[in-house]
Amino acid sequence: MLEGIGKYFYETTKKLMSESSFKLVGGKVAGVDVVRQVIRFLPVHWVATDLVSVPSGTFLFLLNNFQAGIQLKTEDHPHGAYTPGELHDALSDIHA
Repeated sequence: MLEGIGKYFYETTKKLMSESSFKLVGGKVAGVDVVRQVIRFLPVHWVATDLVSVPSGTFLFLLNNFQAGIQLKTEDHPHGAYTPGELHDALSDIHA
């Protein structure tokens, strides 16, 4: 199970870095704001897709076989409920 979580975070980090990168002058070098575009949203993606609360108050980590109830609005899923930024702000307000 721990290997699955590690793989999820690795793959999602790669995906976020790829999606958020931009070409610098000359086009040979790419940049990315790792804190703003990756570290900030990585846990949001995890919470929305893989963290499920069960009635007993404990948490289960379900990977690759279950999607939690929050569909993020992304290029792949344009009709999602929230963008990663909107969900991040909502969760920040709840836990502030």
